[in-house]
Amino acid sequence: MNKTPTLLLVEDEAPAVFAIEKYLTNAGFSVLTAFSAQEGLKTALESRPDAIILDVMMPAESGLDILPELRADSWGQDAKVIVFSNLSDDKHKALANKYNVDGYLIKTDTSLKDLENAIKQLLPKK
Repeated sequence: MNKTPTLLLVEDEAPAVFAIEKYLTNAGFSVLTAFSAQEGLKTALESRPDAIILDVMMPAESGLDILPELRADSWGQDAKVIVFSNLSDDKHKALANKYNVDGYLIKTDTSLKDLENAIKQLLPKK
């Protein structure tokens, strides 16, 4: 029996969280949520989801700020991470790529179906 893939959505805007969570749950994923970068890091290291969807701009700390800590962890060094942000500049993309993210999607250019497909590309085939 195949287990339902678990995703961690790290996003501070509640309406976005609820919309994305609902869509991905209906698409067959189990979705954990975190509303801050530090909460996301803690949840990731405790829950070890199959993939992390990480926003960049959040109060207190950027989603990219937790990547060094995530990658320093023995589990986290290979964790699948898709950055899902409205920041499309090269500086943020380069920083994300420095920490070997598996994708960098721009929210305004990406449908939820596109996000779902990107996640499915990362996960082992059933």
